[in-house]
Amino acid sequence: MRLCLNSLDGIFILPETQFMLKVYGKRRAFWASRFESLKSVLDTPYEAKTLDLSDQFLDSLEHESLETCFLSCMREASKDEPLEIVGEKDPVHTFFVRELLRWYPNSRIIALDREMAPVVASFLKRIDLDSNLYGILARLVLTRKEMRKFKDLSGVLTVRYDKLIDSPEDELRRVCRFVGMPFDPKMLKPGRTSSYDESCGVGVKRDRSGITKENSEKWRSVLSEKQISLIEEIDRGNPITLFQTFLVPAFFIKYFRMKFCVWRAKFGVLK
Repeated sequence: MRLCLNSLDGIFILPETQFMLKVYGKRRAFWASRFESLKSVLDTPYEAKTLDLSDQFLDSLEHESLETCFLSCMREASKDEPLEIVGEKDPVHTFFVRELLRWYPNSRIIALDREMAPVVASFLKRIDLDSNLYGILARLVLTRKEMRKFKDLSGVLTVRYDKLIDSPEDELRRVCRFVGMPFDPKMLKPGRTSSYDESCGVGVKRDRSGITKENSEKWRSVLSEKQISLIEEIDRGNPITLFQTFLVPAFFIKYFRMKFCVWRAKFGVLK
């Protein structure tokens, strides 16, 4: 979806910079909504490489509010693009939709909803994550729960991945109407890209070549039939399977750790 939108003139969606994730997860942010220095937040090679923000720019945001810092960083990172709209693709935003709409009342949030099994397979293939099946499932169960809370908000559009595959032009036209941009046929073939950076060894090696049904089924080679069956039962909300899954320590710990992190961020940072 990010690549499709970036095919349009005047719009630029950043990849997962992890800016907000670092802000939410910073322990010192529990007590304050402002930072002494953004350089202490953006302290990993991936973020520095992706955002390309100078020390001078970060110093200029000293003592600014989080919403000002976030928007300023996005605009600075995309300053070479002739833009009407700037945004960021980040699954972490799922947990803070109401806060983001409060920060930016005229913003638009697009939520891409996909079956769990292919998402799990995608996570398991990532070379920059130390992931396990139950840890990923915990994250997805909690994410799906959050998505149900904001599906009727006026500033949010939920796009079903299966509909995007079956009727890409219709769905992308709907997205364009939502963000107020004209549809362009080149959105259907956004090209190939990779977020993997050889220089610092981070990101994800991917080869994308547009929206096709063939590409949408490649995930099946990553999971066993037993794993697919388990994930599909959880995705359907089978109460017995969910109960049994909660008894697995890796799932239980990850699920409630994420809930605590979200609670901590909302209580300490975003009020």
